[in-house]
Amino acid sequence: MTIEVRKLKRKDRVTLARLIKKFADISGTDSLVNMVPPSSSKGGDTEDAEESKKDATAEVLETAFTLLEQMLQVIEDDVSEWFCKLIGVSREAYDDLDFDIEVQIIEQIVSQKGFEDFFSVGSRVLNKIKNLANPSKS
Repeated sequence: MTIEVRKLKRKDRVTLARLIKKFADISGTDSLVNMVPPSSSKGGDTEDAEESKKDATAEVLETAFTLLEQMLQVIEDDVSEWFCKLIGVSREAYDDLDFDIEVQIIEQIVSQKGFEDFFSVGSRVLNKIKNLANPSKS
């Protein structure tokens, strides 16, 4: 079955930040969360700057893919609930989809135009939430 992930919205960025926080809390580590590179939307006009931007984008996408896969293993129900919303199906229908549905969804999420900035902003929102919750650790 072919599925289509809807365009990501602001509320998805908030959901992603919450999922990343829950993942970090449960797994007891921020190591994957802290791997998120800064946004790649800035850059100059030179070839080196363009190549650097491409490298940064590839790094963000690879990190996002890895993080989503790890989150799926640790907080499967929460991530699956978000995935259901992204593809517009009930949880029951989702559970009856192809065995590789998560990979299909993750591939479509990270391939959306501008996802690298969406993901970087989501991680910055998470860091701000963490700093507000634990001001002495910042």
